[in-house]
Amino acid sequence: MTEAKNAHLSEKPVSENPHFQAVAENETSALELLAQACPFSKAQLKDFAQKGAIWLNHGKKAEAIRRLKRTLKPGQQLDLYYNPKLLQQPLLGDQFQATLIQDFGAYSVWFKPRGMLSQGSKYGDFQSLPRWIELRSEQFFGQIRQCWQIHRLDRATEGLMLIAHNKKTAAALTRLFEEKRIHKTYLANVWGKPSQPEWSSHEPIDGKNATSHFKLIGNSEIDGHHFSRVEIAIETGRKHQIRKHLASANLPIIGDRLYGNAQLDQPYDFDLQLSAYKLRWICPISHSEQTIRLSDELLTLID
Repeated sequence: MTEAKNAHLSEKPVSENPHFQAVAENETSALELLAQACPFSKAQLKDFAQKGAIWLNHGKKAEAIRRLKRTLKPGQQLDLYYNPKLLQQPLLGDQFQATLIQDFGAYSVWFKPRGMLSQGSKYGDFQSLPRWIELRSEQFFGQIRQCWQIHRLDRATEGLMLIAHNKKTAAALTRLFEEKRIHKTYLANVWGKPSQPEWSSHEPIDGKNATSHFKLIGNSEIDGHHFSRVEIAIETGRKHQIRKHLASANLPIIGDRLYGNAQLDQPYDFDLQLSAYKLRWICPISHSEQTIRLSDELLTLID
């Protein structure tokens, strides 16, 4: 094995986060190539790989690589997406704590807290729920398990998520989701009072059809300001769909820093009052219907 002494290197700034790219001109290890191409120690590079920031490019496809002992052939390309604020955080940090709700063996159901990502990015995945579980799988399951994300939740939203532990189950659950046979139900606290107990919104989002159904659960008030508890079911899954539809109905979710009522929110500094509190689906293993609701202990909406 020879060192890639003449490796092609480029650095592409992405906003404030550099993107390092290296192409092997000779057979070499991923670690040696990156050590020559990037201004980081080998220990740092190994840490970045474990955090999901180093990618092997296969043309149209790319895969995150965790072990840098891999031998690269001439022409193979590595990309390092460097977000210093993210990567300086510890791999096994305890800033977030997800909760295992139920283990079905080939998949499991989890509670994702607010602030935790439901999926990673090219800059890293170690703070996303699937990778967070992988790094702690022996603690929860007594064995190492891989994790596949089936659906998403906004970072600011808490709630239930399905995580698959093999490719076959991931494909089966994804197919159920695409066939709308996995049903998510949300609860939200919104400023104001709905004019009717049940209603629907069909307002397009980003030029695409979007449908949400709402049901009033109850009313309360804070310092004379009325707010309502609303149950939501969605037929489509557009980005920020629930938040946008409620804001358009003049019923902004409490604590919504993007679409909310900043004047009403400001005195309280509430987190986003939106929770994916119920999942109903057909188990791909037993073929029986399953329903899980968040317990009162995990549901952190204000009363």
